[in-house]
Amino acid sequence: MGNKKTSSEDKEKIEKIRKLSSYYKFFHYGIEFPYIQEGFDIVIGNPPWEKTKFNESEFFSKHVPGYRKLSIKEQNKIK
Repeated sequence: MGNKKTSSEDKEKIEKIRKLSSYYKFFHYGIEFPYIQEGFDIVIGNPPWEKTKFNESEFFSKHVPGYRKLSIKEQNKIK
């Protein structure tokens, strides 16, 4: 694995591990990425499934003093 020379015994072990990995469907970073000796960082996220609703009145009232007291026409000018 990596830049090191591997013996025939090591190659047999590696092949057996790959077969077991495939059969049992497990994931191991050392098997999948043997050339990355120092390691690496990974971020796994779960995106939101629902769309977020933008509440204009709530947003603008935080940023424009008196926004909710303005007429619809004046509010639309700000948007």
